[in-house]
Amino acid sequence: MFFANHTLARRLELVETLTGRCFGGQIEAIDYAGGVAMFAGVGSPVTHAIGTGMQGVVNAAEIDAMEQFYRSRGSHAEIDLCPLSDESYLPQLSERGYRVVELNNVLARVITGEAPPADPRVAPGDGATYSRVVAEGFFGPGEPPPEMLSIGAALSNAPLQPYLAHLEGRAVAGGALNISQNTGFLFGDATVASARGLGLQRALVETRLAAAAAAGCDLAFAATLPGSQSQRNYERCGFRVVYTKLTLRRIW
Repeated sequence: MFFANHTLARRLELVETLTGRCFGGQIEAIDYAGGVAMFAGVGSPVTHAIGTGMQGVVNAAEIDAMEQFYRSRGSHAEIDLCPLSDESYLPQLSERGYRVVELNNVLARVITGEAPPADPRVAPGDGATYSRVVAEGFFGPGEPPPEMLSIGAALSNAPLQPYLAHLEGRAVAGGALNISQNTGFLFGDATVASARGLGLQRALVETRLAAAAAAGCDLAFAATLPGSQSQRNYERCGFRVVYTKLTLRRIW
């Protein structure tokens, strides 16, 4: 049993922050407000700040430095904000003109040692193939955006691990796993359009849960759009919503 409180939120936000820092030289990043602000190209889904505001008061100088980081690269500023962040944080962002552009549910589950078995259609993969599959899942067929390739290069390095699901010998779905603080973070899920509805995301979730259990984790978590098929797949695997994060954006 676990409770959706500040202690849990700090643990999950820390693991997400550590995951962001694992990308190393593949993307630009700065420490910010206890978390990390990342830049992987204008418009990239990775270009945002994560894990921030969980360690106490966030001051104006910190926000100024983060905004300059993004402004100097021609990007708007975007922050994934945990609702359990320090109470000083959100009012400052509101005063600066940040607006909510997306919501994401964070779901977690305890790992008891009885995680579901790995699915034979799923296996660890390489970052380059993962990048191509996930890019097609998000953007449709075609050449992956350059920032997706750089992310794939980072995923080829421990401790980040991409997983691929195959149909008839072709990789058609992917999801990634990072293990830190005895916690498995499941992220980066996508399935190409022609392979949806076949249970592949659930297979990816169950395989990564099995890997987290084997590594000694006692907790796993992920984030999905509210009410999405991804949320339903995670809930079918025993996850439950513990809080909803705001994505806040400031456009210059």
